[in-house]
Amino acid sequence: MTLLAAAAIAGCLAQSPEPATLDDDRVLRLLDEVEAEDYGQWDPPPTSADLPRRRAAVGPHGAWVDVYLHPDLLEAFLSLEPMEAWPQGVAAVCESYATEDAEEPFLINVMRKDEGGWSWAQVDDARRALSGERPDDCIGCHGAADDYVFSLFLRDE
Repeated sequence: MTLLAAAAIAGCLAQSPEPATLDDDRVLRLLDEVEAEDYGQWDPPPTSADLPRRRAAVGPHGAWVDVYLHPDLLEAFLSLEPMEAWPQGVAAVCESYATEDAEEPFLINVMRKDEGGWSWAQVDDARRALSGERPDDCIGCHGAADDYVFSLFLRDE
């Protein structure tokens, strides 16, 4: 059983290069990049299109989250084309909230894929970089997803 689990995890991790550790400046630049693209206007995952944007959650992202998908990520998913990994340039943002009606997130989590694989950023409400020293936390959970993305699945046929 343990061998099967290890093989499954290895298969997921083989889809993309392992994310590199980001220094604090790069974490903040990654956040700046998606803010410049006005990520707040990006769509939520289609599985939640008929539900409120803010959803109850469990895990490290807090009790309530708003998820935003880069238009190219959503287009790749909706294309129905088989693919082994998400295209370069796509991103997803998850804003974390302590309560359903909180006005400001206490964490902003960003993932963006480029030619080197996925880059990760997590900043707190004071814009302090948190994930630069611990991307293994991200990989620990997201490694079980399709090319590190939980909100969508890769089509294999």
